[in-house]
Amino acid sequence: MTSGSETIAQFLRMRRSLLDPAELGYPSERRRVSGLRRDELAELASISADYYIKIEQGRGQRISDQVLASLARALDLDDHLRNYFYRLARPTATLPAQSWEARPVSDIVLSLLKANVQQPVFVFDSNQDIVAINEMADFLLPHYAMWGDNILLTTFAVPRELQQASENWQEIARRAVAALRFHGDPGHPRFQQIVSQLSSTSEYFRQLWAEHDARPHTSGPTWIGVDGFGPVEFTSVALDIPDGFFMVVLPAEPGTPAFDVLEHFRTNRVTGRAVRGPLAGWPSTASR
Repeated sequence: MTSGSETIAQFLRMRRSLLDPAELGYPSERRRVSGLRRDELAELASISADYYIKIEQGRGQRISDQVLASLARALDLDDHLRNYFYRLARPTATLPAQSWEARPVSDIVLSLLKANVQQPVFVFDSNQDIVAINEMADFLLPHYAMWGDNILLTTFAVPRELQQASENWQEIARRAVAALRFHGDPGHPRFQQIVSQLSSTSEYFRQLWAEHDARPHTSGPTWIGVDGFGPVEFTSVALDIPDGFFMVVLPAEPGTPAFDVLEHFRTNRVTGRAVRGPLAGWPSTASR
């Protein structure tokens, strides 16, 4: 994994390359690379070119709040990317290894899953490891259990022919990668394992990772391939819940294909099985 200063340098180079010189009043001809030159970005940020070069080369010391704000403005960062950029520049102190032990999943969270038997619901952590999943979600998303109960690893484990057949696989993958950047801790061994594994196996992941996009988990439409039904559009509702976990609920309105899928599961498959979880490595508060 790269160091914090190297990550900042990579982020700056990528975001600089995305700026359009012509829109910002600079000549666009005779450029060997896309985007702004270093001295042009430094000018927009009202800092010296020498200082900016040091920052982009990973040789800058602690960057002041004023310079951070100037660079964020010059790079035209939205709120999410600005948040991520500030966290890169102001990393929390490195935590001892024992702090990376799995935090317990609260019994209140597990009770929410147990009570919600009519809709697919699952809970995951900042590394996108699923920690608990109800029966409806297992029926709708059986590939999670097949590929290790990690959202990002499962997304990229989908066979290429299914990726190409999916209505929006590339966008799903892009959102998942951006969410790992936004929520994950680069110093966490599990984070490093996931990035290393996907970097060695997926060209598309390497492309997305190099873009340095960072976005929180969001709610919205998503297409899910369902045996016997084909691709079906669901609404994915993503919620932040206590202790650094996230919950996804997949509701469906009557009269929609998604509702028909869930009704089929309720009528023909649901057994009342208990919530699957906390999963490997994830204790519950009741076990402590």
